[in-house]
Amino acid sequence: MLALGDFSFDLDQSQLFNKSGNPVRLRNKSLRTLCVLAEAADRVVSKDEIIAQVWGQPSVSDESLSQCISDIRRAISDTDKKILRTVPGQGFLLAGRRDERQSKGQLPTVSVAPLALIEDDPDARRIAGHVVQEILQAITRRSGIRVLSGVAPESSDYVIRGSLSSVGNTRTVFMEIMEVAGRGSFYTETFTFTDTSPEAFAQRVARKVTNVQRVSAIANFGERFLDIPDRQLDLQQLLQKAAYHYGRITLEDTEAARQVLSEAVDRYPQSPMALAMLAATHVHMYPLVSIDRSPDRVQAAMELAERAVFAGPNVDFALRTRGNLKFWLLQDHEGAIADCKRALAVTPNYQLAHLTMVECDLFGGRIAQARHRLETQIEMDIVLPQYHFFQTLYALIAVLEDDMIAARHHAFEAFEVAPWSDWGILVMAVVHGREVWTISHGMEERIARCALNARHFCDLPIRDDALVGRLVSLADRAGL
Repeated sequence: MLALGDFSFDLDQSQLFNKSGNPVRLRNKSLRTLCVLAEAADRVVSKDEIIAQVWGQPSVSDESLSQCISDIRRAISDTDKKILRTVPGQGFLLAGRRDERQSKGQLPTVSVAPLALIEDDPDARRIAGHVVQEILQAITRRSGIRVLSGVAPESSDYVIRGSLSSVGNTRTVFMEIMEVAGRGSFYTETFTFTDTSPEAFAQRVARKVTNVQRVSAIANFGERFLDIPDRQLDLQQLLQKAAYHYGRITLEDTEAARQVLSEAVDRYPQSPMALAMLAATHVHMYPLVSIDRSPDRVQAAMELAERAVFAGPNVDFALRTRGNLKFWLLQDHEGAIADCKRALAVTPNYQLAHLTMVECDLFGGRIAQARHRLETQIEMDIVLPQYHFFQTLYALIAVLEDDMIAARHHAFEAFEVAPWSDWGILVMAVVHGREVWTISHGMEERIARCALNARHFCDLPIRDDALVGRLVSLADRAGL
């Protein structure tokens, strides 16, 4: 927590509070400017550095930045400009006092190394520079991660590094993510650059790498707190512990996350992340399990989500969570899409928001749109906890497009990765019909234990009655 006169700024949650503990709203760009200044508290930050991190492009007028600086000063009542100072010819300095008692939790730290060049030439240097720049911009826009520059890799929790090589006119970028004190190298991938622009290629690489790194950090960083009682953890540690349980994707872990987050909300009732994560536990397993829309459950979830968005109107996770609740609990497609668009305005490559949009398109009968977004915005990698669910969405889209070869491929891939998933079994039934009983050894017993049946599709927020009828009919044909 950073004290700014009578105000305080929570660096972990990217939220400004007044002396009464109530959140203070700021425009999106102004809030992101404050985040950049707060991370570098008591250090001069140049105009170019602020513009690069907030706008991601050099062609921004001084007037735009000046407006953000004025917004911040107005919000913290800094009329004499002693807290947010202008340093002539250099930039701006935010003079704040850190309260370590309220900010003990350590965010996952990420070191991004320059790409190693196998053949050093101007084109290679330009492409390598674009890739690193896009990765840095993608990471620094997100809360919950600290990017450390100019430090040794061993001082970080995660290291993103790679190399660029050339064969003829083809450039190949090899990327790797390493967890320094844990699993070591857990992700590698090769990207081939041919006829696209360097900028578009760099964005594609950065989107994949940063999504894998972010989800991995969320799903694993909190393991260190599992054996520590919740009452001994601060806010950031509680959120990381809950996120670890989230990443397991089981009913037991979802309940464990709920208990941790209840403690977090009791102690930090103004935290948008704690509120949103607790709200999200109500739908975390949908559609993998039966859907419960009992009035008390819906009301409790929506109240938490509304509080989260009020406390953090520019927090992408809070916005997407409210949209996701609207979709699954209220069957409100339009409301879900509106909230997800707001989340994507904050973080354009936010995978969870794109996922809800895919579900809105698929269950709204816009099959081609669902496929396009799934192919262009959702990163498919087996290291991601939701990989099997992504595969089931591909399978359903293929079924509805009458491409049964692709449908069987995706459904079986989902089953291979997550044989425990009843939703995966239901999708297998839709794809294979009666043949599903003989797909593999023990399948008959596995189907007998499946808690979902064809009627599950009637509970999904599907707008197209013909689509519901077709899915129910296909599952019925298999005997589910």
